Amino acid sequence: MNWRAWISSGEKNGREASSPLHALTRKAALVLLWERVWPALVSILSLISLFLAVSWAGFWLHTPLWLRLFCLAAFAAGLGFLLFRLMRLSWPSRRESLARLDRDSGQTHRPATSFEDQLANDASDVVTQALWQIHLARAARHLAELKLALPSPGMVERDRYALRAVALIALVATAFIAGPEKNQRLFAAFDWRSDAEKAQAFRLDAWIDPPAYTGRPPILLTGAEQAQGI
Repeated sequence: MNWRAWISSGEKNGREASSPLHALTRKAALVLLWERVWPALVSILSLISLFLAVSWAGFWLHTPLWLRLFCLAAFAAGLGFLLFRLMRLSWPSRRESLARLDRDSGQTHRPATSFEDQLANDASDVVTQALWQIHLARAARHLAELKLALPSPGMVERDRYALRAVALIALVATAFIAGPEKNQRLFAAFDWRSDAEKAQAFRLDAWIDPPAYTGRPPILLTGAEQAQGI
């Protein structure tokens, strides 16, 4: 449900005190949305950090092709699942936002949610209308007491073993280990050549320094020259 629908519904009810309530409701919706999105983002960032840490540790440099493909498929499947869960998150409803305001405010008569109440009896009854107006007036007086707490995604309960911190520490540690070879070690994960193809692409270059009394320059022995029988 979008914000315009919330505002229009409040105007339809004809409640004069609904404007400040709508502002608080929008903030409550953002708080609820952040509490839903943040754990999913942490899971995605932790998985990416783990992949980078494994790469920077040089894991892909010493694994056969089949193992690299299997691990990459596992990482891709995990990332796809986490992104799917993120996209499936629902936008907080107005009722959920009002309930959050009542909970954070600690009011016993749920003043925020009271503005969504509807008359169950005949609205033409004078006594019913009088009692209803008293109910709305009391709820309006408590609007100034409504407050909203800071977002609390509950990461401690979701991640009791602090695996997100382990992934972060591993990322920082392997970044120092890899040094300037970070890109090389990372791209090795996507090197799908077989071991035989890698061996064919390997070349050894060497040189020989003749004795100083000969006055001859160093002799360079390249892999290409060795292949030609030089």
